[in-house]
Amino acid sequence: MDKDCIIGRYLKLGNGLMTGKCITSDKNIKVRTCQVDSWCPIEQSRPPLNGITPLLLGTQDFTVLVKNSIEFPEFGVAYQRRNILESATNTYLQKCLYHPKTDPYCPTIRIGDIVNFANENYNNVGLTGAVFSIQINWDCSFDWGKTMKDCLPKYSFSRLLELKNGVESMNNLNPLISK
Repeated sequence: MDKDCIIGRYLKLGNGLMTGKCITSDKNIKVRTCQVDSWCPIEQSRPPLNGITPLLLGTQDFTVLVKNSIEFPEFGVAYQRRNILESATNTYLQKCLYHPKTDPYCPTIRIGDIVNFANENYNNVGLTGAVFSIQINWDCSFDWGKTMKDCLPKYSFSRLLELKNGVESMNNLNPLISK
């Protein structure tokens, strides 16, 4: 019953937040269950919502704030920096959005852009789920006269897991988590 599916309720062993709707289970039509909103793919052999409706429509404008730092202790305390540049003001950080050409040092990245920069389709990802990686390359070649001011982050994006029969393969994920 809908009254048992409290909007926003989270079960410890559940797969997301309840939407408030009680629906027929996609595994057994005789069973009713609480519908949930979730982002991470649920580990099963077929797409959620029967692969018809993307999960969490509109999340492409959600953002991720990337915080990263690098240091070279052998050279002393002057050889460390964050990906958030010293020149970044609070106003800039509240308004900027990462773009490789127009704002390559903004640490705020739209989820939709992460998907696009990884050469994936947002609507397809919404149907199948996906795990993405944000790689940060720091080119700090001090041997060639570069200083810490020249040591700047460069972001790249990729999808970590491959699709098998149209479904995100979670087999590769467990070894990554257990280490």
